[in-house]
Amino acid sequence: YPFPKPNSTRSGVFSFNHKSQQTLKSEQLSKQRNALDGLEKAFSKIEQQETAFEALKQNQQQKDALTFNDREKIKAFLERQKQQDEIIKNYNKKMDQPLEQIDKDTPSPLREALKDRLAHQNKQLEKDEKLLNELKALAKDLEKEDLMERLEDMAKQNKSKQRSLEQMLELTKRYYVKQKAKQIQKELEALGEKQQSLSDKEAAENTSENQDDINKSFNKLAEQLEQLREKNKELSKPTAIPDTSIEERSIQNDQADAKKQLQQNEQQEGSNKEQKPTKKAQKAQKKAALKMLQLASQMAQKMSGGGQKQMQEDVEMLRQILDNLLLFSFEQEVLMQRFKSSQEQQLEYATNMVDQKNIRTHFEHVDDSLFVISLRQPSIAEKVNKEISNVYYNIDKSLELFSENRAFQAAGAQQYAVTATNNLADMLSNVLNSMEMQMEMSPGKGEGDMQLPDIIMSQEELLNQAGNEQKRQGEDPSSGSEGENKEGEDSSESQKNSKDTNGKMPGQGQGEGADHSNGKSGSNSKQGASGAFPDSEESSEALMRLYQKQNDLRQSLERLLKEKGYSPEGNTTLEMMKKLEQNLINQGVSAQTQAEMQALKYQLLKLERALKKQGIDTRRQSNTNTDAFDPQVPAPFDSPQQKLNSKEQLNRQTLPLRQDYKKRIQDYFKLKYD
Repeated sequence: YPFPKPNSTRSGVFSFNHKSQQTLKSEQLSKQRNALDGLEKAFSKIEQQETAFEALKQNQQQKDALTFNDREKIKAFLERQKQQDEIIKNYNKKMDQPLEQIDKDTPSPLREALKDRLAHQNKQLEKDEKLLNELKALAKDLEKEDLMERLEDMAKQNKSKQRSLEQMLELTKRYYVKQKAKQIQKELEALGEKQQSLSDKEAAENTSENQDDINKSFNKLAEQLEQLREKNKELSKPTAIPDTSIEERSIQNDQADAKKQLQQNEQQEGSNKEQKPTKKAQKAQKKAALKMLQLASQMAQKMSGGGQKQMQEDVEMLRQILDNLLLFSFEQEVLMQRFKSSQEQQLEYATNMVDQKNIRTHFEHVDDSLFVISLRQPSIAEKVNKEISNVYYNIDKSLELFSENRAFQAAGAQQYAVTATNNLADMLSNVLNSMEMQMEMSPGKGEGDMQLPDIIMSQEELLNQAGNEQKRQGEDPSSGSEGENKEGEDSSESQKNSKDTNGKMPGQGQGEGADHSNGKSGSNSKQGASGAFPDSEESSEALMRLYQKQNDLRQSLERLLKEKGYSPEGNTTLEMMKKLEQNLINQGVSAQTQAEMQALKYQLLKLERALKKQGIDTRRQSNTNTDAFDPQVPAPFDSPQQKLNSKEQLNRQTLPLRQDYKKRIQDYFKLKYD
């Protein structure tokens, strides 16, 4: 060539895998789970640090002054405390990052409360770090009393920190369980729709390989759901996550049956029997899809329905805690007055100290109940923990001062304890008011949101929808005679063949997927128009919606009966509704299911009459007349002239004077009138 060859180069090829929102959320939840596990390990070290401080305090009480070794032990204790605070601060950062990124566009009161707690705890850790540095610098110069007093203040803050950390751990676990359950529910719903879409595709796309991918995805979801149930059991009060192991096994069986039928179809490709296994596989796939969507709906309903009931329980519990707290405050005030009036009586002084110890035990019971409810309600914030620590500290301080016969200082500590108690009661009262307002603003999301007349009307609407659906399917030729003829031919052809090894016909004993396609097709020739899973995608979606509405009505009735008490009529109605749901899955909308829905409507009416009669006494009851009559005739109104003419009546009473004064008075009047 007359010209040189141009230079060329090829750049490297790079691939980029863009993560979906679902994948990012899963990673954030996994990071949060790891941070929780690490924080739990750090929490055990806090308890060890508290035990070490008690041993150090007990050792110093037996000495008059601090030695060099004692000061070195205190330095080591402060250094361990500083390292522990650094570990907690690092884990707080790891927990705060997922909270910022998980569903940040969706408002969540629990997430906001956790973020506030983390921010408050980080500020407290910074203050503690400054205090630790000051103590380390002054450990050589401070006297024993001053140093131990500062260490006691730090120990009091550590108790409040430990309590706050335990609450934050529980609330974060609860938040993790709810978010993970919501994620599994969404993935399960998406997988059910994917399974439904696969069942409607042609044989070229509806392969055993694609079905195997869906089977593996569902198995992973089932494993995650089982792990979530284990994590839920670790909570102080588990959330409403239903046990769906039976439903999961049923879905896995349907998916395995569908995969088996698809594999048989692929092996027999090109033969005359190609369409029969495909029909069976599609029916099994539609069953699995419907059950997955049902499972997702059941999880969503349980999670949304349990929140209001828990709120009601917490409101009642908090109201009882407030009553006990006020009772404790009154007892403490009375005891404080008794201490002031019995300073010179040593016998009553000792008895009052015993009563003070008993009152402290009373507050411990209040604190235990309050701690339990604080693990579920994030509205009980850090200020509540601070006031509780102040109550404990001042009561213990008063007992210590009374034992040293320092009555005036002890009375002051008692007064501080009463003040902290009143502040705590005021805070809890505000929390109770906000919880009650929150319940009033969100009615209908809790237990018993539908009354029996509403359930009866909804059941009648479902009956009408089922009738319309059956009429529409009867007019659809795609699922009519052609399906019957094909299945009839398959049935007659299979009957001519030899029997299987068990002596049964090939259409028998093959599970749910084969019950409608072989030997039973001849006797059930009208089922093509109202079979369990019609070929039309629109019919399948209508059947799914009908089933979900029927399932919602049953759960509403269960909540209503749980509130008002179960009865024989109620149990019978629930059994009929469960049987109807199962028949909707197996048979679809048929004349039999319509008859069952009509019978269910009559049973609901009988249940309504039974609930009205419940608690009514059939015996006659008498009503006592409560009207009171005054037989006296009221006196006529006196005129002003009569009042002027009436004599004034004086109430004359003898003055309680001594005999000497009486005699002097008599002599005085005698001299005056003589």
